[in-house]
Amino acid sequence: MTRTVDVLSEVCPTCGAPMTESRYSQLQDKLRREEREKLEAAIADARSQSEAQLRRELEGQAASIATKVDSERSQWALQLKAAESARGTEAQTALEEKAKLKAEFQRLLKEQAERVAVEAKERTAAELAAALAEKARIEEALKLEKSRQAEAEARHQAEMDAAAAEGARLRSEEAGAMRAALEKDRDDKLRVLNKQRTDEQQGWQTKIVELQRSLDKKTSHELGDWPELDLYNSLQEQFRDDRVRRVAKGEEGADVIIEVMHRGESCGKIIVDSKNRKSWQNRYVEKIRQDQDAAKAAHAVLATSVFPSGDKDVCIREGVVIVKPQAVVAIVSILRDSMLREHIQGLGLEKRSQKAARLYDYLTSGEFQQKLVAARRVGDELEQLDVEEHKAHSKIWQRRGTLHRQLGHSLGEIQSHVAAVVEGVEPGQSQIA
Repeated sequence: MTRTVDVLSEVCPTCGAPMTESRYSQLQDKLRREEREKLEAAIADARSQSEAQLRRELEGQAASIATKVDSERSQWALQLKAAESARGTEAQTALEEKAKLKAEFQRLLKEQAERVAVEAKERTAAELAAALAEKARIEEALKLEKSRQAEAEARHQAEMDAAAAEGARLRSEEAGAMRAALEKDRDDKLRVLNKQRTDEQQGWQTKIVELQRSLDKKTSHELGDWPELDLYNSLQEQFRDDRVRRVAKGEEGADVIIEVMHRGESCGKIIVDSKNRKSWQNRYVEKIRQDQDAAKAAHAVLATSVFPSGDKDVCIREGVVIVKPQAVVAIVSILRDSMLREHIQGLGLEKRSQKAARLYDYLTSGEFQQKLVAARRVGDELEQLDVEEHKAHSKIWQRRGTLHRQLGHSLGEIQSHVAAVVEGVEPGQSQIA
């Protein structure tokens, strides 16, 4: 095995001692690093000294500039003060000049106004004289026009009188023939109307028989539909602030359920049932009592035309108010007002039951029934009055239409004659001719 030996071929640059080439290279690298670090340190030192020197120079220049600025500011202040003093003097002079110009302008304006007033007076006098002359001319023209119009009216009246005389003569000649023709026409029309009336009566009798047969075939359930619908419509129309609901066919419950409302809160319910029957049965009361318990209603009202033996108009059976259909709305209104007062007063169940019993006693009293009959009589009279008023209005409207047509015809003849007079055409003559 051969071993390589380093040869001492180099000399240390600092002490002159012999060394190997590799050791020499390492020493050279180290010296270069040291020299580079020294150079960098020297550069950094020189740079810091230069920056310090530059800072001192800049601070000196800044101080010099500040001193110069202060000096110039003082000079500017003195110059500004002098300029303001001169400007004040100029402003005072300008104000005085402006005041003089204003006074001169007002004087000229006053003179102009006086001159315009004089000219206006002169012009007004001339216009007034011209207006008076024009007024006199117009009045003269009006007088002339009135005289012409009077002559035209006199001529028109003479023509109308002549036409009336001629018309009377013609009417007298034609009256006999027209009367005979009218009587014949009237007799013919009467015969036709009598035949039509006879045919219509036979047709109506046939329809009545058919309807009666159809009615006899209908069940009691079908016969009750229309009164129930009328009752629902009447209650819904009268109590719009409440919740009025009609119970559908096939659904358990009374015909109509009214939930009384006050400011968005429920005060309770009233149920109403309608019976269109020929005879009274006690099961009607039992059925509506069950519906009342199921609906948790405060009152139950049964509308029917037949009553238990010995009662009429209004009666109470087992807490159910039985009343004629014509008085249902009035009874429900009374019950509703009672429920509203109880709700507002915040009464309990016991107090409400006591008040309901007292209310039912009053509804079945003779005094209430007398007042109910009197109220129904007044209502019937009001309805009859409405009918009579409608008939009277119809006659008035018919008469008014006839008068309007006559007035339009008369005005049309007058306008035609006036147009003929204005255009110089004789009455009855064509304008084209």
